[in-house]
Formats: sequence, C-alpha cells, structure tokens
Amino acid sequence: MKQYFITLLAGVAILSGCAGESTSGSPEMENIQIRLDTLSNLQEIFDLEELGQNVPSQISELADRLTDSESDKESLIALCKKLKKSAKDKEEMKVIVSDMAKLINVPEKFNEHIPLKK
Repeated sequence: MKQYFITLLAGVAILSGCAGESTSGSPEMENIQIRLDTLSNLQEIFDLEELGQNVPSQISELADRLTDSESDKESLIALCKKLKKSAKDKEEMKVIVSDMAKLINVPEKFNEHIPLKK
C-alpha cells in the first residue's frame, strides 16, 4: 500500500510538472493567442456590425503585442480612435475593422480561418 501511494504521488508530481510547463507558453505564443483573440473580436464586430463599448480601448492598450512594427502600431491606434467615432456608420466601421485586421500579423496557417485576413 505504501509503495502504491509513493508511486501515485510521484505520478502526480510528474504530471503537475508537465502541465505547468505546457501552460506557461513563450511570450511569442502568448502574443499569437492575443492576436488571434483580437482578430476574432474584429471578425465579430464585422459580422454583427456592432461595436462593443470598450473594444477600441482594449485594442489600443494591446497594440504593442498586436503588431510587429512601430508604424503598424501607430496605424492601429489611429484606426481605434477612428473606429470609436464611426460606431454609428456600419459600412465605415466594417472598412476600419478590416484595415485593422490587416495590421495584425499571425502565422500563415491561421489566416485561412480568419475571413478578414483573406
């Protein structure tokens, strides 16, 4: 019984260690996930033609992690400001959201799943 308990405890420790490593991803993977989540939010805005109250502010705050260049970051922030002002004009909002999505780079394998990126 004691040997079984020790084996069980060792197994749990090993699994816990493996799980801890897999959940703490690299900063690059975290940025990719943030980018994918943001693109999903933009796609939802595009499809529903409705802007969530804090979405432009949230995207502005994440701009450092959403783009690869300083110029893209500045463009993204400028588009966020423009998006706030155009919330009532659905067609303009769709154009802005589409432009924003183009500034957010993700690995090619994800682009096929994001209609705004096509």
